[in-house]
Amino acid sequence: MRLKRFLLASVFIGYLVQGIYAIGFTGNKLLSVLGMNTNSAQFKKFADSWQLDKQNENYSQGIKLFVNETTGKVESIVIVGENTTGTSSKFSKFKAPLPFGITLNDNFAALKTKLGESVRAAGKNSMKFAHDSTTVEATFTSFPDGKISYL
Repeated sequence: MRLKRFLLASVFIGYLVQGIYAIGFTGNKLLSVLGMNTNSAQFKKFADSWQLDKQNENYSQGIKLFVNETTGKVESIVIVGENTTGTSSKFSKFKAPLPFGITLNDNFAALKTKLGESVRAAGKNSMKFAHDSTTVEATFTSFPDGKISYL
């Protein structure tokens, strides 16, 4: 009976931890999904790990993927800050480690130190950085001293 309770508790704790951070797909490994085909076993592992829905997003974890409808490959990852509005729901703040040592508390100067030079992106509070063959676009709550609203 004790073993059964221990196993159930272990499964529950494992599920809880997985819900907090998608084990194996945080930090720079979060980028591994870029270019993956959504029919691949590796993508399914990523999607299960992040508990993505059919639209490849998870509001409670603050993550959304954009997939090319023609190729079925992941083209971009959106990481959101606190209460960033999506289509009709609000995303919670992404809490797992981000690539390149980025945190959602970074302002423009901190991001420039971590990623290098940038160019102005579409919005007045957005900047694009090219780093390690990856384009990182950051939108800030205000510019230049605001925190990251989403990546």
